[in-house]
Amino acid sequence: MNFPRFLLITCLIIFIIRNLVLSLAMPLWVAGDELAHVDYALKLSRGHIPETTEMIEPELFELHKDHWDFRYISINPVPEIKDLETFGLGAYCYQANHPPLPHFILSLFRRVFQFLGLTLLLQVKLMRLVSLSAALLGMLVVFFELRKNANLGAAYFLPVLCLALLAQDMYFCVNNDVYSFLFGCLAVVGMFRLYKNPHSTKNWLWLTFAVSLAMWVKLTNILLLGLWGLFALALILSKREKKLILPSSAYFFLTILLSSPWYIFNQIRYHSIWSTHIVEGLSGLLVYHRSPFTLLSIWHFFRAFTRTFFRGELLWEGKYFDLFSEGMNDVFLTLVPLIFVGISLVASIKAVKTPDDHLKRFFALSGFAVVMALLYGQFVSGNIAYYHARLAMGSFYFLMFPLCLGALKIFRSERLTYALLFLGLSLYNFFYSSLLLIRVL
Repeated sequence: MNFPRFLLITCLIIFIIRNLVLSLAMPLWVAGDELAHVDYALKLSRGHIPETTEMIEPELFELHKDHWDFRYISINPVPEIKDLETFGLGAYCYQANHPPLPHFILSLFRRVFQFLGLTLLLQVKLMRLVSLSAALLGMLVVFFELRKNANLGAAYFLPVLCLALLAQDMYFCVNNDVYSFLFGCLAVVGMFRLYKNPHSTKNWLWLTFAVSLAMWVKLTNILLLGLWGLFALALILSKREKKLILPSSAYFFLTILLSSPWYIFNQIRYHSIWSTHIVEGLSGLLVYHRSPFTLLSIWHFFRAFTRTFFRGELLWEGKYFDLFSEGMNDVFLTLVPLIFVGISLVASIKAVKTPDDHLKRFFALSGFAVVMALLYGQFVSGNIAYYHARLAMGSFYFLMFPLCLGALKIFRSERLTYALLFLGLSLYNFFYSSLLLIRVL
């Protein structure tokens, strides 16, 4: 077994052990929306499509009262939860505007758990493992596809290694973002296959269904549709075949057709394809406004985006939980990755020397394009927190690629790059996760 393959397998084993332990050990509801996602699945399991104005299931509310660890939210004394009517935002199924695919999958497991007579507490823990399995499956699909394409070098393997070592809280909580990650990984595989054989109907259908399924998870996976356009351009330039425009366009519109039913349904019931939450002025309802376009606000965006990319959004006593001090965070989680990405962009824009460089350029520019799209949302659109990296979890491979390519350009040696990225991310992950466990065990 060669060194990169051994290291990748090691990373996947670390991923499984770390997130399996945290899935079972971490208190319920440490991820802000976990309660609402579980409620969505519970409602679907009894054959009901929820509305955002509906209250959560009574049995779930009772479980919440008994198992909520307030330290993840506030430094104040334990707040009293009296009844469902005065509970605030958490009392509502406010995730019901999302497409139902992840929650439908969880609802099937919920029925099995009910049949087995498991307690609701155990059911939620097992739902976490189901969500964890989605993330693992995405990494495995890309890993095995790369094994079949030996001509693709370290720049394509390294993102899988790094993604497995991220200290992401989404990996061990019930959420829909890990399903975005799964279908985003399937889309990556489809692009690998199409680049190798662009005339295969099977490969076009693979990409079509991967992106369509991602759109049935979250609207922000529309980013993958944008990346499709960049990929088609890379394909046409590298193969020098203008006739590829027709199949790419046809399957692109088929993807839109397959993705649209839920959003049409939302338009009918909410008069909007994306109804942001429920009742104005509701306690706990966050309202996001457009940020002013200044150098300082751009820096703040990248600080928040890189931190939530490398370690998620977990709070401890009202603040983002972290291992580093503010200054060290700025250096290791923001400045260093941005330098790597900048170097990779410069390298990818240079003259293309080999056919593989077209694909490499596409992936490097794709990660940049995703960030630019989120920046646009932050400064022009508003409404949601575009600086939360999980919104782009379906594009995580694309986001990680330019960082890894930049590291390869800096360190030059593939073995050295593998070793340094492995050591840096695994050590951060280990100490970060250890601090989490110390607080709950």
